[in-house]
Amino acid sequence: MGLKFKKTEVEGDIPVYQQVHEVSQSGYTLDTTGLIAGSVLPAGTVYIPDDITRLAKPVKSATLVAIAAANAVAYQVAKGHQIAIGDNIGLVLKGKAYAVTAIDKTTSALYDTITVGTTLNTAELPIGSVVYQSATTGTTNSSLAGVPKGTSLESTLVEANSTLTLALRATVYARRIPGVPADVQALLPLIIFSQSK
Repeated sequence: MGLKFKKTEVEGDIPVYQQVHEVSQSGYTLDTTGLIAGSVLPAGTVYIPDDITRLAKPVKSATLVAIAAANAVAYQVAKGHQIAIGDNIGLVLKGKAYAVTAIDKTTSALYDTITVGTTLNTAELPIGSVVYQSATTGTTNSSLAGVPKGTSLESTLVEANSTLTLALRATVYARRIPGVPADVQALLPLIIFSQSK
């Protein structure tokens, strides 16, 4: 019995790349663990690939759409994120990371409210700040589940055996892709995050 890979065309993508110089060979299979089945991961999503298993795990993130006061525990974020209750989230690598205790997706049609048990920030956070899923929890322990190596070339439907190709060396429009914290961007030196619209 062979593997059955799926490639589903997702319509509605806006161009997210200025230039793509190198892509992953042979592609990867989406690691759907902890993702919302049937949802779409947009083009430009940052991935942590495993070159042995050929699975790629997205870096889950959410972008603030409202200012978060100092010592906040509730953060208003853009809809369409993959953050889930129980996920640890942080703002910076090796910083605070705490578990999500609640997500309100129904009160507003414009944003979701993610709540954590302990604040992530001691200073006010501006609109556009990004929270991301941390593999660990603690006051100085925020980390990724591995080393990110690229961004998805196309949008990917979350379903079993979905395949994807990663841009490994490219220039991407940072304002058109899911939020990527500056210190995570620094881990991708071959991806240029352009601020052009």
